[in-house]
Amino acid sequence: MEDTHSIEEQQIIADILNGNKQLYSVIVNRYKHRIFCFIQGMGIPREDAEDLVQETFIRAYRKLASHRLDSSFSAWLYKIAVNQAIDARRRQKTWLPQEYIAHKEALNTPENLMLQSEMISEVHALLQVLKDEERLVILLRYTNELSYEEIANITGLSSHQVRNRLHRAKKRMKKALTEEVRDYELLEASSNGR
Repeated sequence: MEDTHSIEEQQIIADILNGNKQLYSVIVNRYKHRIFCFIQGMGIPREDAEDLVQETFIRAYRKLASHRLDSSFSAWLYKIAVNQAIDARRRQKTWLPQEYIAHKEALNTPENLMLQSEMISEVHALLQVLKDEERLVILLRYTNELSYEEIANITGLSSHQVRNRLHRAKKRMKKALTEEVRDYELLEASSNGR
């Protein structure tokens, strides 16, 4: 059974295809933040990520008639974003990791901003220990809350392969975090022993 969000989205898309092109802004506003966070989470610098988001929505608009209304629009849109990110990474191999910025409102106290910045840096560092294909499924699953089936559709993997990659990615991130904590504890112990 389809949820009301899906049905509403299908109606908006049908209306756009029937000539009400202004409604596309509803789609853009609904997904632009999530697509941006996803693309930037793939290690693409902010300025380039902004351009890729725009290119994603332009390409989606041009191909909107090819979207099957009985399938997940978000999965279809993420597939376009994934392809844009992959193409961009092929063109530019020298990107350095940038901070993964989650645009969630937070209290703007200096302490909160510092803690948030440190946490974002830590999460981004953990994402960087992953292979690209592991990072992709982690971001799709946990920052965009897509189902295994939707991720499988986007990546061309089976649901079982998605599950396996998620498991391996979480295991790799946990190992990196454990090693970081151990290194910190060793550093603390050596500085206290002086």
